[in-house]
Amino acid sequence: MKYILAIGSNIRPHVHVRQVLKKMVHTFDEVRVGKFFYSPAYGMHSHRVFWNGAVSIESHLSPEALKVILCQWEKESGRNREHPKCSLRDRTLDMDIIWGASCGWLESIACLRERPYVWLPISSLLDLKGGVCEPLHPVFFSLSGKVLGRRPRTLLSSR
Repeated sequence: MKYILAIGSNIRPHVHVRQVLKKMVHTFDEVRVGKFFYSPAYGMHSHRVFWNGAVSIESHLSPEALKVILCQWEKESGRNREHPKCSLRDRTLDMDIIWGASCGWLESIACLRERPYVWLPISSLLDLKGGVCEPLHPVFFSLSGKVLGRRPRTLLSSR
């Protein structure tokens, strides 16, 4: 089953995003990495800049089982999901299922378009064109947008 996942990080994103992408490549049948963008924090007070991106994967897992794995990877990166305000704090990783072949869009397209830090990465995977209210700056991965297959040797950043 195909999924689109959103990934965000504002604590050492160059480390945590690369680590989770490697985990994905070794776990899922297919991984397609979209563009990642720098963006300010939305809905929280932070001086740290986020890397926000999207990934398309192919997996036999149900949405519920996939979410368990994503939450486990967040915890392994150092995120404290038990904190009562975890959604308002800086984070090593934040990963959400945005779309699944069996469940469709988990939020409306209109809602996603209102949040360019989510919409731009998704649209980079879907090759959609849409109006965005503010510019974001891309983070470049040399493998961005390419099918990585089952076991690539490395993920490289062009930074």
